Amino acid sequence: MSQQAAQSRGPIDCHPQHRKLSFKIASTPAEFEAIHRLNHATFALEIPQHVPSPIGRLVDRYHSDNTYVVCLSGDTVVGMVAGRCSRPFSLDQKLRDLDAYLPPHRKAVEIRLLAVAPAYRHSAVFAGLVRMISRHFQDKQCDLALISGTVRQLKLYRHLGFRPFASPVGTDEALYQPMFVTLAALQRTDLFRSRGTRTRTVANFLPGPVAISAEVLAAAAAAPISHRDTAFIEQLGHVRSRLAQLAGARHAVVLVGTGTLGNDVVAAQLRGVDGHGLVLSNGEFGERLIDHARRWHLQFSALQYDWGRPFDWSQLQRSSRDSVRGGSGAYSARPPLVFLTQRNDCSPRALPLAPISASTP
Repeated sequence: MSQQAAQSRGPIDCHPQHRKLSFKIASTPAEFEAIHRLNHATFALEIPQHVPSPIGRLVDRYHSDNTYVVCLSGDTVVGMVAGRCSRPFSLDQKLRDLDAYLPPHRKAVEIRLLAVAPAYRHSAVFAGLVRMISRHFQDKQCDLALISGTVRQLKLYRHLGFRPFASPVGTDEALYQPMFVTLAALQRTDLFRSRGTRTRTVANFLPGPVAISAEVLAAAAAAPISHRDTAFIEQLGHVRSRLAQLAGARHAVVLVGTGTLGNDVVAAQLRGVDGHGLVLSNGEFGERLIDHARRWHLQFSALQYDWGRPFDWSQLQRSSRDSVRGGSGAYSARPPLVFLTQRNDCSPRALPLAPISASTP
């Protein structure tokens, strides 16, 4: 898949801005002939993926099954892209178990043979082709697009939301990166907004709310999958496995709820730890941890500071070294557990964990 294309037979307008561009599904013999010649110019001459032909035309092996979107400048084809949603895809022949790399989806389309004539590469051709092919296959109930993106244009594809998977395929001279994007996420990019409606991305440097990626929004907007469905069970198992790896734990569970619910579960687990612990608080969530600890009848002392004020690590080390009394009791020189939140909503300051690790077993 390439945005680049060499000149095909016949003259190319040297002043594309003088011609009105139109986009359509290819349907005439003349358009298909132009597609074969642009295919040869792009993927045999410019990108040496195929052996050049003396007649200057290259018919794609999936031609009879392809749907082509073409861009016309007058009567001249100056850009094209193809898509098909029937398996096997070309990537099925390059990657073993292609579906293992893909996120849950209803129906996938493989988009290929994207090519734009040189004189039109800095015009609206590329955007128009992508818009029309994605809308066409979304109407066919497709929700995921796959491409083999030329490594020459990876920055462009990443900007459009495409995510790479697996290792590059092809040859050193014609190397391609398998990538995917949900059609819903693709249609939220600038390609689908008129110039007057484009908005800047807002960066939030406060503790929350966090920005949500286009992929997550698209997944949330997609049709739900039954919890008894094989795809759901496999995805849940993968998530639990990754969470366990990140936490260094043997097991992990997924709970439907807020962070407060998660803290409550942690407090319940801490009931199995013997000894007198310490709960740290310098903000809203620290106060909640104290409440969790009390409701679960943990044995602990609370070290409380004004909201947003940094902890005095020398006091923490001194309290750990010398038995401190007060609050709900006393804890030993090295408390068996410290219950804390690393970041509070009231402060953008992240809590360093190294001093705590030095004060606990």
